[in-house]
Amino acid sequence: MKLKCDEPLSIFAFNINLRRYNLEEERGERRRAEEAYAKAREERDGLELLVERRSEEIATLEDRLEEATTAAEATRTACEERDALLREGAAMLDNKEIELDDAASYAVNLQQQLDTLAAERTAMAAAEAAGTPQRPGTRERSLAREEEILALKVGRCRLTL
Repeated sequence: MKLKCDEPLSIFAFNINLRRYNLEEERGERRRAEEAYAKAREERDGLELLVERRSEEIATLEDRLEEATTAAEATRTACEERDALLREGAAMLDNKEIELDDAASYAVNLQQQLDTLAAERTAMAAAEAAGTPQRPGTRERSLAREEEILALKVGRCRLTL
């Protein structure tokens, strides 16, 4: 068998055929480039959306951190104030305990003086019963001292209450 068109193509026909091949090749490359571009655009849009979401999350977290910091600062301030009040209260309590100890010591001292005066009065009464003469004014001084001590005791008790 023999080919009917066995002659070489002309340069013109070869160039047209080559151009057609090149155009199809260019169209294919262009289509692949457009597909790659569309895919890259989709990825970019997805990444931009992701970045936007992360930025919003970061802003929200920063706001929450600021609120938590403010609340922690308020709590710390309240604790410091409470601690200061507790220290002041403890100091006041210590002072009141010292005052109470002083008042108790004073009351015990007054009671001892009253007991001593009562013993003296009993001794004077026994001496009178035995017929021993007493110095003039001793009994009055003793009673006056006892009244003074009782007045001091009652007055001091009122002051400490």
